[in-house]
Amino acid sequence: MAKDNRSHKDSVFTDLFYSDRDAKKNLLQLYNALYDEQEDSENLIQLIRLDGTLFMDYKNDAAFTIGNRRIILFEHQSTVSENIPLRCLLYIARELESYLPTKVRYKRRRVPIPYPDFFVFYNGTDDAPAESVLKLSGAYTISSDQPALELKVRIININLAKNHKLLHKCPILMEYSRFIDVIRSYD
Repeated sequence: MAKDNRSHKDSVFTDLFYSDRDAKKNLLQLYNALYDEQEDSENLIQLIRLDGTLFMDYKNDAAFTIGNRRIILFEHQSTVSENIPLRCLLYIARELESYLPTKVRYKRRRVPIPYPDFFVFYNGTDDAPAESVLKLSGAYTISSDQPALELKVRIININLAKNHKLLHKCPILMEYSRFIDVIRSYD
């Protein structure tokens, strides 16, 4: 008897937005849907990813830069962990460390870096809002109205039942959500 791939949702999602031959095309479609832009050149996209083989404890689903303006890290989750902002902080630090040559980091003049954005695409079975935000400051032992370091992760529920507007703006994400819905109907 063949063993089920329990991570089928994650592997299909990662294939679509990182490994597939059309990954850049899919990312461009997702980018345009997220930011209401009309970029049309896949050449602007550079795939980046922390891989568990190099950084044993750090692995994210996918990340990319677009025209060196933005660096976008995202995760696919069927359960939302309140530690996602902390994990994103670790991911972005590693990404920037590899993005910037060592010599550049110690120059007197400011070094421009891409604007970071963080997303979780949620498709679990627990009831969750269509959209929410998790903040790194929520984990601090001391509460502050103006934390010295903040990181926000936008959680987007991509379950068909939530009918998030992003699904209608990004056909590949809609197809993926339909696929997962069909799989669930057989559970």
